[in-house]
Amino acid sequence: MDYSNTYNYFYSKTSNVCKEIVIKKFKEAKKKRRPFLTMANAILKEIHNYRNNMDKKLLDVAEKAVSEFGKRFEYYEGNRQDVISWVLEEEVLNAFGQYGVGSYNSFIADLAVFEALKEAGRHFHNYYDYYQLIYGIDKYEYFYLKDFEGIDFRSSSEYKEMRLLKYPEEKELVQPEVQLASLDNVEKSVKPEVKSQDESNYRAILDSFSDDERYLIANCLYELIQNDVINETVQELKISAAVFMKLLKIVGAFSDISVFYKEAKRCTSYNKLSKGLGYYRGEGKLNIIDSTLEKIEILDIKIIEEELKRLKLRVLSEQRIRK
Repeated sequence: MDYSNTYNYFYSKTSNVCKEIVIKKFKEAKKKRRPFLTMANAILKEIHNYRNNMDKKLLDVAEKAVSEFGKRFEYYEGNRQDVISWVLEEEVLNAFGQYGVGSYNSFIADLAVFEALKEAGRHFHNYYDYYQLIYGIDKYEYFYLKDFEGIDFRSSSEYKEMRLLKYPEEKELVQPEVQLASLDNVEKSVKPEVKSQDESNYRAILDSFSDDERYLIANCLYELIQNDVINETVQELKISAAVFMKLLKIVGAFSDISVFYKEAKRCTSYNKLSKGLGYYRGEGKLNIIDSTLEKIEILDIKIIEEELKRLKLRVLSEQRIRK
């Protein structure tokens, strides 16, 4: 049976429904004169919440099968559609069969919905500037909710057209007779605004981290480093200077400095950082993981994202055992 047909149907259906809902929210927010960034962050949060609910549902049904699907590009080489078809017919099917519950087609449908929501959230965040232009000039025929193939969105004809509609003064700066020597001035006149918007978007995300989320990220990084140093059997930790710099920026912004003048074990912040997930009880564990994971995924910091997902699987497994 070609299970990829089921997957593709529900993936496409979810993407289309998501697109319709987001456009509707754009138009409603525009009527109320909502700032784009406020509206966009609310949409991202809503997508994350829907996706998180699907994630829990999938993990409760067949955790191993979900994990196998996530490794599809480790198992196969080929185009995306072929790889999905192959892994659904082999590794995921075998893993799902070990549970002996529910319909495999229903599982695939839920998996497709989850993956479509995950991709929608990733794409929407990465295309902030593109959608801000659509929001500003109501150019909804250019609202695709998917990446341009092979090019950055700023190189697309749609983006260039919308910029000229939004900022007509730029047209005067780029004329055929412009001398090469003046092109630098044109570039400088356009780039600062793009940089400013990118910076404000990322600052908003960085500022949204709570201190508790920062402590959990710091604990993840600390434990990864400790395991790498202490346990020689652990795979060598590989972290680039750029990722390390990003993490320092995130975790270094917590407000409590009592560890400098108090005994460490008497500092709540120290206990949260040193104990990590162990500081929390019950649903508090999943809540802090989910809220942190939501932001880390947007920033695309894979090493912490993978560690948080590992912790989440462990917590969910412990909950099932207790039941």
